[in-house]
Amino acid sequence: MAPINILLVFLFRKGTEKSRSESKCGSKDKWLIYLAWFVLFCSCAVSASSTIFYSLIWRKSISEQWLSSMFISFTQDVTVTEPVKVFFYSPVLGSNSQKEEEKT
Repeated sequence: MAPINILLVFLFRKGTEKSRSESKCGSKDKWLIYLAWFVLFCSCAVSASSTIFYSLIWRKSISEQWLSSMFISFTQDVTVTEPVKVFFYSPVLGSNSQKEEEKT
């Protein structure tokens, strides 16, 4: 998964850079952005279809338990874990940025 993420970051960064020469058909940067979005959507589609096909080998009851546990885990992450992280990390990051501002 990491090489795909690195490739996507590279494509999006190179696509947002301004080029010196613009061609009539469009710039290379514009096509890099399109390529990055295409790779992103393909990566999501392959991941989703692999998950769905993998779950088809289980019985119905096991698939439903697995699906409910995924929804519960996602809901817990969104409503509890991530807000707690933000609540505890924001003072630390805020104090670090104030210290850097005082140095300059």
